[in-house]
Amino acid sequence: KPAKPAPAPKKEQAAPAPSQESAPKARAIKEPKVIEITDEERECALSFLNMLLSDMGVDAKAEFVEDEPSGIGGNTYPRMEITGEGAGILIGHHGETLDAIQYLVNLCPHRKGGGTSKDFVKIIVDIENYRRKREETLRALARRTAAKAQKYRRNIVLEPMNPFERRIIHSEIQDIENVSTHSVGRDENRKIVVCYEGADKVDRRRRGPRPEANKTEE
Repeated sequence: KPAKPAPAPKKEQAAPAPSQESAPKARAIKEPKVIEITDEERECALSFLNMLLSDMGVDAKAEFVEDEPSGIGGNTYPRMEITGEGAGILIGHHGETLDAIQYLVNLCPHRKGGGTSKDFVKIIVDIENYRRKREETLRALARRTAAKAQKYRRNIVLEPMNPFERRIIHSEIQDIENVSTHSVGRDENRKIVVCYEGADKVDRRRRGPRPEANKTEE
């Protein structure tokens, strides 16, 4: 009778259980490569925006100010400021109107320079320092949400945000212990999920939900 094959040698050390040290964190937030904008393209964008403001009947004007560091990927962008008595109305709910204006402004140098879809042209358009204030608000929201996820040991879904705002949230949370982020949804409904990633999460998954844990605190 042939001898049974020898059992495979046991590993000296089992793989460590998932924990904050071994669990993958969110990847560092990177921004697309920015192509340099020429003086001619700057003038094109500025003329377009002032013409747009005039056509809209808004008592405001645009001008280039100091370039704006993004604070995320190390890029620095040309920055326009819209000033005037009627400028505030152009911000919109959570900056939606301002974002639409910025999108149109960025199309101008992109088309003028004959860029391809892989090129990334960006000019920051701001009103009354709104974008910096909004960024501070979002970073504070990110910290509060991360603390809430840690406290209640559960995932939290934020309201839909545009790509710029989502990058701010990802960036603020990526170095916070026991918390990670990812995005779900598509287009204007894309939102961030702030996930609790503590060492006890795997054990709770194995045990399954407790009968009394049907509701979670808000």
